[in-house]
Amino acid sequence: MSWTTACRIADLMLSMLWPQVEAVATGIDAHGLLTGDQAAELAGATNPPPYAGPD
Repeated sequence: MSWTTACRIADLMLSMLWPQVEAVATGIDAHGLLTGDQAAELAGATNPPPYAGPD
């Protein structure tokens, strides 16, 4: 993949997720710091559990 293609894909993904970016940024502005769970909630996503490593 070329650098140009990677940048175009990143721009497209960011534009698609912009409402979530703004929601998390607003939460940071209001509270200073957010936990992963708080950020995920604001973005309408699920924060997966921490990686426990191989069994």
